[in-house]
Amino acid sequence: MHGPHPEDRFNFNPSIFHDPTIAKTVTMTLGLPPRERLLKLAELSCRIFSTTFNPTAARTGNRILRERLKGPTFLDYYPRRVVKIQDLKRGLPNCHFPDEDEKKRLGDVLRKKLRGKGPPKKKKEMTDKARKAKNIKAAKTEEPYVKAKL
Repeated sequence: MHGPHPEDRFNFNPSIFHDPTIAKTVTMTLGLPPRERLLKLAELSCRIFSTTFNPTAARTGNRILRERLKGPTFLDYYPRRVVKIQDLKRGLPNCHFPDEDEKKRLGDVLRKKLRGKGPPKKKKEMTDKARKAKNIKAAKTEEPYVKAKL
């Protein structure tokens, strides 16, 4: 029962690789495959697992293309548009559709106007007093400029 344990062959000491001659010898004896063969292996792996083969690590934008689309999420966030009375009136101008919201709004505007809270009245025409003031102001600007003599 004295001797190497069967699982000791899997435990190796990496300190032997500090010596360059041993490291070179081990690398040569392990027989690492050439770069071309590793590239072929990577390409085959990409084909099997449906990923993109990009040996030069060029920026392709593939990560963004793999993401979920955001459009359906945005559409689900807002509720669907419901047909309103105004849409029916525009589409069918010959038909009469009672619009309760518009009636309520007009009633509110009328009540505000009766309390004096409505929009101000539009100016229809100039009064006599305002017309005279405008004429006087225009007459003053028409006077010629007189230079003072010293």
